[in-house]
Amino acid sequence: MNRGDRREPIFRDDEDRQQVISTLGVLLNVQVYWLAINVYLANFISIVLVSLWNFFLLNLKRCSPG
Repeated sequence: MNRGDRREPIFRDDEDRQQVISTLGVLLNVQVYWLAINVYLANFISIVLVSLWNFFLLNLKRCSPG
C-alpha cells in the first residue's frame, strides 16, 4: 500500500488513484507536445537565421569592391 511521509494513505481509494494517474498522463502528454513544438520552432528559427546570414554574406561579397 502507498503511504505518505506520515504513514497516511496517499489515495482515498482506487478510483482516486486512477484519477491521479490519468491526470498525470494527460499532463505528461501535454509536456511532450510542447517540447516537440519548441524543438521544431528552435530548429526552424536556426535554419532561417543561418539562411539569412549566408544571404547577407553572399551579397556582401558581391557588393564589396575588388
